[in-house]
Amino acid sequence: IFNIVVPEDGLYPARLVWWEAGGGANIEFFSIIDGKKILVNSDDPNAIKAYRAGTSAPYISRAHPSGDVSKTIEFDFKNGDDSVDKSSVVVKLNGDVINTSVNSSDSGLSVVYDHGDYLPPGSHAVEISYKESNGIERVRSYSFNIPKGRIEILADTPFFYFTFDETSGDSVSSSLVQSNATLFNGAELGVPSLFPNGIGTAVRLDGSKDQAIRVPDHPLLNTGGTWPKDEKSWELWIKPESVSTAGPQVLFEQGGVTRGINIYIQRSSDNAEGETTLYMMAWNRAQTFFGGALNQVGDEGITAVSTTIKENATYHIAFVMDGDSDGGTEGTLTGYLNGKQFGQVDGVSQLWAHADDSAFGNLWTNAVTHEGDQNGSGGQGFTGVIDDAAFYNLALTEEQVLAHFEDGFAGAPDTIEITAQPQDTSADENETATFTVDFTGMPVVDVKWMVNGKEVATDSVLTSSSVTITATADNNGAKIKAELTNKAGSVTTAEATLTTIIDNSAPEITSISAYAGTLNTITIVFNEPLDTGSASNAANYKVDGLEVTSAALGEDGQTVTLSTIQQTAGNYSVTVSGVKDLQANAFSGSSTVSSVVDYSQEIISDDPIIYWKLAETEGNVATDTMGLRNGNYTGAPTLNADSLVPASKDGAVQFNSDNADVIKIGDNALMNTGTFKQKTLEFWFKADSLPKAEADVPYQKKMVLWEQGGGWKGLRFYLNATDESDSPSKADLYFMANSHIGGGTTSDSSTWTAPPLDLRWGGSTDERGPDQSHYGYEGSVPLFVKGEIEVGKVYHVVGIIDGDSEGLNGKLLLYINGKLADEIGGVGQMYSHGNDAGIGGINAGTIFHDEIADGTLLTDNYFFNGAIDEVAQYNLTLSADQVAGHYEVGNTATTPTNETPAISVTRNADGTITINFEGTLQSAPTVNGPWSDVDAPSPLTIPADAAETFGRAVRK
Repeated sequence: IFNIVVPEDGLYPARLVWWEAGGGANIEFFSIIDGKKILVNSDDPNAIKAYRAGTSAPYISRAHPSGDVSKTIEFDFKNGDDSVDKSSVVVKLNGDVINTSVNSSDSGLSVVYDHGDYLPPGSHAVEISYKESNGIERVRSYSFNIPKGRIEILADTPFFYFTFDETSGDSVSSSLVQSNATLFNGAELGVPSLFPNGIGTAVRLDGSKDQAIRVPDHPLLNTGGTWPKDEKSWELWIKPESVSTAGPQVLFEQGGVTRGINIYIQRSSDNAEGETTLYMMAWNRAQTFFGGALNQVGDEGITAVSTTIKENATYHIAFVMDGDSDGGTEGTLTGYLNGKQFGQVDGVSQLWAHADDSAFGNLWTNAVTHEGDQNGSGGQGFTGVIDDAAFYNLALTEEQVLAHFEDGFAGAPDTIEITAQPQDTSADENETATFTVDFTGMPVVDVKWMVNGKEVATDSVLTSSSVTITATADNNGAKIKAELTNKAGSVTTAEATLTTIIDNSAPEITSISAYAGTLNTITIVFNEPLDTGSASNAANYKVDGLEVTSAALGEDGQTVTLSTIQQTAGNYSVTVSGVKDLQANAFSGSSTVSSVVDYSQEIISDDPIIYWKLAETEGNVATDTMGLRNGNYTGAPTLNADSLVPASKDGAVQFNSDNADVIKIGDNALMNTGTFKQKTLEFWFKADSLPKAEADVPYQKKMVLWEQGGGWKGLRFYLNATDESDSPSKADLYFMANSHIGGGTTSDSSTWTAPPLDLRWGGSTDERGPDQSHYGYEGSVPLFVKGEIEVGKVYHVVGIIDGDSEGLNGKLLLYINGKLADEIGGVGQMYSHGNDAGIGGINAGTIFHDEIADGTLLTDNYFFNGAIDEVAQYNLTLSADQVAGHYEVGNTATTPTNETPAISVTRNADGTITINFEGTLQSAPTVNGPWSDVDAPSPLTIPADAAETFGRAVRK
């Protein structure tokens, strides 16, 4: 605001000159009378009326370009047609005079320089000089920046464009809207670009080192600015260099478990060697929902597209969200690979602001995959190269995606040239043979593979294609070739020959094992795939002293599992007859197997999600046998202590409360951050000491065996003091659970999150909670089951949540040493309960029936003093028989009670043979059987001619 003060009435000339620069500038002349603003020449009687309008001096109203790609430099003059000497106009670009055209226009004067091609990237300085008609000479200077990158990309107005052309440093930058992404754990810069027309270089990441490129939040990307957005697109070039890992490898992800997108690769059982699956998915699980539900477990309701890609191949990928601008769910997600659409899914709405971070090459602060929520950061590193990534707040068309892909090969030869022909290949019968062709040529090249003139596979690739064929007797000598086609024409490879090596040998047994207890199985592994019919026929198997009730061929086609009547730990003779391989070669023979009781096999057979055997002898990692979530030993627990389980003599962990020993376990979607109707938790423990009870206190001392969750939702096992003696011998074992509010940090219940008000259950009688930190527990009723235990004794403990997803009709059950000790109703389902987990003490916070030990009220971690062993968790309910079986098997000897029988042969002077043996003597015409019992006691003397057979002793 410019204040103009005049000493008296009169006519005062005033002139204000400003540059509009093509934008909506506004100007007001006004006076202020008694605090009121009155526009000059308005209808107000107090308005100043004395002014005159006139034509201003010429000025530049528009200068182009201003940060966009352009082939021209342009200036527009206002009032310049008559007021500027056209012949005086001179324009310099970066100090050099350039040829311009100067013409009259509707607004005044137009000055244009045509560069012929796009102006080069970088900063440019422009100077324009001219003479006004009154003789005054003017000079104006401007600068502008042309972004770096491919014109086909830049012309479609991305907001971020990471070319990854940096060769050093710890960050990479977008060439458009400024954003510096940080290299995490040392990603490699300066590697060759992934495509012929690449600008500069690319970046390589090593997933084994947990590397990533972390992108900061930005209003155009994910949070701040104007949201929601119904149109977004992402594109980048990739080359996966290792696809062998089982988990996801993130290419780019933004957002968290509520809203976001994830582009990643992950192998599955359907992928051939050297292949993986590319996934692209988006979700918004608030406002208008699409893409699944909160606390996702599995792929129900997700919006995702997927396709197969290969290791060490280069791909251009694009993911386009064309959502519903009206806020409904009529939009789509579309995936493109090398310019071609590979999948589209509907049911898409809009993407709202999402602040849970963004990253190339790894997980950063939560995401979602087709398997469910992925919490935390890291652990999903991509191994390979990423190049030229561009992000848009618009939905790219199929034509734009194809143009971006093909522009990456601009200038490359169009004609296909074969650089490596498919080669003759030999393979064993029913094994696979792979034929490959390598080539150059303008993409995309469509490949058609033919066997004996018949089409068997198609491909659409850049530089290489392969086909895999199973060798059989029927296709022995087959001729394989490929026809390659692109815009320039077609070429055909030379023929290659498949030679099948025919199998005439019978299958052989490579290993055999047996488990007694409640399993009662015998597992036989053969050296080659078997015929399903003969391998699954129980009549083809005989076990001395046991009935074979069923035979099942495993997924590998080579492993047969026999189910039998009750086994005892000991040796059994197994006879196999008529089991054929895929070429109908039959095996007949016998083998001896030692049946054992194996506690871990009992547990694994009941499908736990987590199984910490606690059998480590060194280190700080408590390994999960199921591979879901390892724990970390903290403090100084004693590893390889005496096992508490007779059937699992592999050690236990000894906790010392004075050392603050505890196993800390991070959150996991299957363990605690999902929604669970059923859970079973199982472990063995022995307390070396117990907490001492005190009189007249609001709550008693405790020792925590296992807890997960926090003060609002969670479950825990703990020992509660009941004995007031100096050396307590008894205590109560509690199994307690609660699924209450999701964080009542205020007394306003409308701010509390899931579960719904009428489905909340559990709580604590601690009166401090409602007053100090945990609003909502007023009048709550704790739900628990309990039983008494004694110091120095070993206990097998199983706690079960058999919940109710629609009400509160479920129950808690507690089993001690195989028997039901207590149960209680009023239980719903267990909602997500983060805050980690702890074995042997509180990790981050919990509650008890009489005490809240969370947040500011956590003053004692209640560390356990004793041993814990064989900890398992299931997302199902074990039956009473299963619980009893686990306890019984755990207390059973693991090895056979009978030793291998002895046998000896003595040649007598009269030519006879005397056999001394233990157990039962058996004979057979060959070493492979079939074996039959000899009905005779030891010692047995037989003629020499009768000794022309094979013999053995078995113990039944």
